[in-house]
Amino acid sequence: MNPGKGYQFVLQLANLSDDFELKDWKKFEKEKTIVLYLKRRERKGRCSKCGTLCDKIHSTDEVKPRDLPAFGCTVRLVFDRFTVKCPKCDKAVVEDFWLLRNGKHAFTWRYECQISRMTEEMPNISVARLEGLNDKTVFNIDFELLQLRQERQQLPGTLGPHYSMDEVYYRFFPKGDPRKETSFVCNLVDLTHKKVIFNAPGRSQASATVCLMGLSPEQRATAQSFATDLHEAFHNAIKAMCPQAVVVLDRFHVMKLFNEAMNDFRKAQVHMTTDEDEKRLLRGSNKWILLTRPENLTHKDLSLLDEIKALNERVVEALLLREHFISVFDSLNEETAKLRWATLLRLVEEADIKEFNKFFSNFKAWLPMLWDYFKHKTSSAVIEALNHKIKATKIAAYGYLNLRYFQLKILQRVGFLNSKYAPLPTRRPVCANA
Repeated sequence: MNPGKGYQFVLQLANLSDDFELKDWKKFEKEKTIVLYLKRRERKGRCSKCGTLCDKIHSTDEVKPRDLPAFGCTVRLVFDRFTVKCPKCDKAVVEDFWLLRNGKHAFTWRYECQISRMTEEMPNISVARLEGLNDKTVFNIDFELLQLRQERQQLPGTLGPHYSMDEVYYRFFPKGDPRKETSFVCNLVDLTHKKVIFNAPGRSQASATVCLMGLSPEQRATAQSFATDLHEAFHNAIKAMCPQAVVVLDRFHVMKLFNEAMNDFRKAQVHMTTDEDEKRLLRGSNKWILLTRPENLTHKDLSLLDEIKALNERVVEALLLREHFISVFDSLNEETAKLRWATLLRLVEEADIKEFNKFFSNFKAWLPMLWDYFKHKTSSAVIEALNHKIKATKIAAYGYLNLRYFQLKILQRVGFLNSKYAPLPTRRPVCANA
């Protein structure tokens, strides 16, 4: 089929008219595929090593890359790619052509960029199914372009001065496996933008140090606070790298530990009592009644709580301690918090509950970090929300086998490593002699 002049507008629609003429085209109805056979306007090419425009062609290879879809059909282009004799490099080099990535010819550059954008919102297996590709192919494209994005990424200059640090689970490795230390990924979050800015394998002090090294010396010097859990390795790294910053004891993790002590108390009461009704009310399915604020309980749960209080006076004392512990965090300033803390310690001593005695004894070492909470009011609530998104991404992908890829996907989904913040280089069609 000779397309004739009337079909040349197709190249204009496809943004190919500067470099090609349309020789022929075919449409395969069964496969829903359009193939455009193109002729290069000029036999010239740019050296992929030095960028020199060369007019001496060493050899020609026909390539058939897949391009962006159009009109509900898959589009393939068929054209020549040159190997040029570069006078500057003094050797034959495959040309650097705007439509193809160096060393790649299965897909056009703009189609690869489209795949990369799709993977920002969908798991690879979904992109592969929609585009009729192998999921391994989608993985390769996404992985390579994420690395390219990271090379070009420029973080905002308004990072800090408040940050948060936590780890997220990567995958299980059996005991004795040398990869065991990389079962987690450490993430550093900027609380101003609420984005993950750096991450590193593991959850050791070295992992935290790698994350902090991503900050500039000025950002480390001006950092004011880091909200973390009670992981000492993170605290040591922060004190070493950002000596001016304080470690803020996060409310979420402290309440989690307190609730664990409350749950241990509940289990002890179940073992101690001989009353079947009390055992029934204190069983595991009702444990959330003791771990939830009364205002958040349903009418049914409040009735059960009243029954438990009537049967067990120690539960009343434990709930009183929990109420006072929460009131410490609800304080408007450090002075009020210290007064409420003193009252709480007196109540703990009077109640003399083993599980809470142990908790508050261990908590003494963390008190300075607790007071810093009232100075900055920062918490790891943001990073916990981001961790939830990371876990959802991992579940949708059925897990990740490549640790480096998992780190990049974290930065893509909840960081700055995506098309909005780290665009890929634009390769525009231009005449060969431009």
